[in-house]
Amino acid sequence: MWLLNVALLLWTLGAHSFAQGKNGGNVSNNFRTVLEAICPCEHGYCDERDGSCTCEKGWSGLHCERFAQEELCRGGCGPNGFCNILSGSCGCGTGYFGEKCDIECPRGRYGINCAYDCNDHCTFNFHPNSQYNNFNIDETSFGSCSTHTGSCICSGLQYQSLTLYKACVRMCSFGKTGYRCREFCPLGTFGYKCKQKCLITVGTNGTCDPTSGRSICKPGYRGVFCTVQCPSGTYGPNCRKSKNCNNGEANFMTGDCQCLPGWTGVSCSEPCDNGTFGQNCLKKCFCVNGKCDPASGDCTCSPGFFGPTCEEPCVQGRWGQDCAHECGCLNGGGCDPKDGECVCADGFVGAKCELPCPQGRFGANCSEECDCKNGGECDARTGECSCPAGWTGDDCLEGCPEGLYGEGCGLVCLCENGATCNPVNGTCNCTTGYTGEFCSEPCSDGTWGVDCANKCLLDCSNEGFCSNVDGSCLCPDGWMGRICENTCPQGKYGTDCRFFCEIDCHSGFCNHIDGRTCECGKNYTGDSCETLLLINQVNNLHVFLVTTAATVFISALICIVVIFFKKYSLLNFSVKTGRSVDEPSLTYQSLRDDAKLLAQDSEDTNIST
Repeated sequence: MWLLNVALLLWTLGAHSFAQGKNGGNVSNNFRTVLEAICPCEHGYCDERDGSCTCEKGWSGLHCERFAQEELCRGGCGPNGFCNILSGSCGCGTGYFGEKCDIECPRGRYGINCAYDCNDHCTFNFHPNSQYNNFNIDETSFGSCSTHTGSCICSGLQYQSLTLYKACVRMCSFGKTGYRCREFCPLGTFGYKCKQKCLITVGTNGTCDPTSGRSICKPGYRGVFCTVQCPSGTYGPNCRKSKNCNNGEANFMTGDCQCLPGWTGVSCSEPCDNGTFGQNCLKKCFCVNGKCDPASGDCTCSPGFFGPTCEEPCVQGRWGQDCAHECGCLNGGGCDPKDGECVCADGFVGAKCELPCPQGRFGANCSEECDCKNGGECDARTGECSCPAGWTGDDCLEGCPEGLYGEGCGLVCLCENGATCNPVNGTCNCTTGYTGEFCSEPCSDGTWGVDCANKCLLDCSNEGFCSNVDGSCLCPDGWMGRICENTCPQGKYGTDCRFFCEIDCHSGFCNHIDGRTCECGKNYTGDSCETLLLINQVNNLHVFLVTTAATVFISALICIVVIFFKKYSLLNFSVKTGRSVDEPSLTYQSLRDDAKLLAQDSEDTNIST
């Protein structure tokens, strides 16, 4: 497969390469280009048989890309050599050879590793017509050359062999040219008389040594053609220097650390101070309640805040970074916007505020103790006592005021007639003598006492009646006694004879009922009983009145009897004969009425007399 790839590529480039060869082009360079394309060995050469890389000393890897400095020039190269990192072996200075460059070139050899023979151009046969005839040359001696530069040594002077004239002429050392050899070889050339072309192209990432032709790469590059940029962590000429930029990359040419965003310092080991970010921490953060990413400047909000600059607090019911979590607290509880811990409303406890305060506790976290008496319960939020029926006050220590009952004493009693109201349920406790739901009904006649449960046992006279309170007789005005059998004693009148007469009844006493009139004693008359009647007048008047009344009564009785019998006879006659008899105009009823009027007139006449 390897040979097939090479053949195909050579066939593709064959005509072009051949043409270049005919026209003086470098066919070997073209072939090298082909090999580098197919077999990219950075620090080695390609085995044309299988396309594998044979690495130079100090390099390893599939393409000889890994630098292994510990493999280079083991044991050192001595004072006359240097370690060639390209080959991994000692490169000797001019005039020396050997593994450690400690052997001087033998006579007749010179240059790097004594690779050149100088005997053939240091034989001196002076030509008299030569332009160099002004030199004082010992024609009988054989010249030798410098083991370092290859210059012929003629009579102590350095000359270059002039083959045409077999003479020693002044020569320049390798890599030098120009008058008196003061100039280096032009770029792209090196060696003796600057006739050899450098492998590295002019204008790329390096030059070649004018003496040896070895590539001299610019800082930051390496390789035979200086095309390989220094790997990370190395820099400088031939990438020999290393730099540890902890959070960045060393500039492959200068070694200066180029820090990643968010880091600063000589070795990129210092993070940005809080409030700064970006390349070398030159930008300012604008996070109000949070920290900014030292690389991008994006705000990472502290728990409890959100927004581009973390300036907005979490709304009720949310918590955490960027307020991403729901609280889940029950019964009106909120939560800490930072850690989500529930902050319960007064009257509730629990991880989720799911539990009401236990009996006897109230307030925030149920930390307060209730002080409600008489079975009162306190509000779990405020601690306010809810008193049972019949009690009131801040601590339920006060009974309901008179006339009120129920919870909080908020209901009005409807009891009448002095009954007391049960403060719990409002039922009426009647006073004696009354009954009914609201004690509005007095005891019925003949009953008395609590709930009218007792029967009256006294037979009260003179229109007295049984007391519904204690069963005693309640006498009408002017009467007294156990069964109201006595009138008020003289000088008193009214209910229970409690009042004293206010009028002056000289020979009598005030009316025992109302006390407004006088009732005169015997033989006295007048409004105040101040007039004394004569005894005879009194007797005659009495006889007259009695006689007159008897006469009137007898006369009336006779008339009634006569009329009755007359009417009876007529009716009987009508029955017997079958004939109707007209009713007389003077009826029984009319006669009776007339008799009453007559008797009344007669009585009035007697009294006035």
